[in-house]
Amino acid sequence: MININPKEYWTKRYNEAGENTVWLNNKYQPETHKIRKEFLKAGFPTNQMGTVLDFGCGTGAYSELFHPDLYIGYDHMEKAIEIAKRKNPKHDYTTSKTQYGYYTLFTNCVLQHNPQDVVKEILDRYAKNKCVILYECTDESIQSGHCEGRSPEWYSEVLGREVDKVYSHVIDGAEHSMMVWLQQ
Repeated sequence: MININPKEYWTKRYNEAGENTVWLNNKYQPETHKIRKEFLKAGFPTNQMGTVLDFGCGTGAYSELFHPDLYIGYDHMEKAIEIAKRKNPKHDYTTSKTQYGYYTLFTNCVLQHNPQDVVKEILDRYAKNKCVILYECTDESIQSGHCEGRSPEWYSEVLGREVDKVYSHVIDGAEHSMMVWLQQ
């Protein structure tokens, strides 16, 4: 069960580690990052994505997977957005909670760091009647103070529709899945 305040947690980490925040405790960062990117690219429904809202984009580590003209990166952490803009100047980033003009919601290991009620609120606000691509920890045995694994079925129940595709692999010692819901 998650028992931390995500904003306080990430603010502290960005203040301590800056650009290296998301990889703070991961000594295999370059290899892990490469594996995740290849895994994601292989499963994207590229002809059906349109403009993508990368919810919780952090420092923009996965922005390059998307065409700059079809990308909006959102994160509530201003420090993360500053880094993302510097590293990927052709992509658009914002801390505004109001995003318009996107067709696909994408998250990458974001929802797993939030309590269930917050995840439900995020999906209710940003994922209805759109293509949804979630890459999250789906290992339900992971229940730590900062991460909770949830099954594709759990996400389907929250979205109110069956998942169209699930691609899973084990990385960083836990099952992670890319779950895809196509436009209804």
